[in-house]
Amino acid sequence: QLLAEKGDIKFTTNPNDWTDYVYTRLAGWFNAFGFIWFPLVQYMLTEYSWSVDYILLACVNIAVLAIIMARSLEVQVIGFTLLSMGRLMLFSFHHAYVLDAFGIQFF
Repeated sequence: QLLAEKGDIKFTTNPNDWTDYVYTRLAGWFNAFGFIWFPLVQYMLTEYSWSVDYILLACVNIAVLAIIMARSLEVQVIGFTLLSMGRLMLFSFHHAYVLDAFGIQFF
C-alpha cells in the first residue's frame, strides 16, 4: 500500500534506469544472494528437529510480515534480507523433510 500511495523513490524519468525504483528492485537482488544463508540453514537442519525448524521458519516469516508493514522503505530492506533467508529455509526444510519422511522413491 505504501508503494501505491507514495510510490518508490524515483530519481530519473527513465523507468528502465537502475536508479529508478531502487528499493523495489533490491528485493530481487536480496533473493538472488540468498545462498549466503547456507551455513545457518545447514546448522538448523543438522542440529534441530523438524518441529523446531518449522517453528523458526514461522518466526522468520512473521518477522518479515511485521517489517514489510513498516512505512519506511529503508526499514523494508531488512525485510528483504530476512525474506531471502526465509525462502532458503522453506525450500531446504521442505525438500529435506520430504526425503526424510517418504524416502527417495517418492521424492
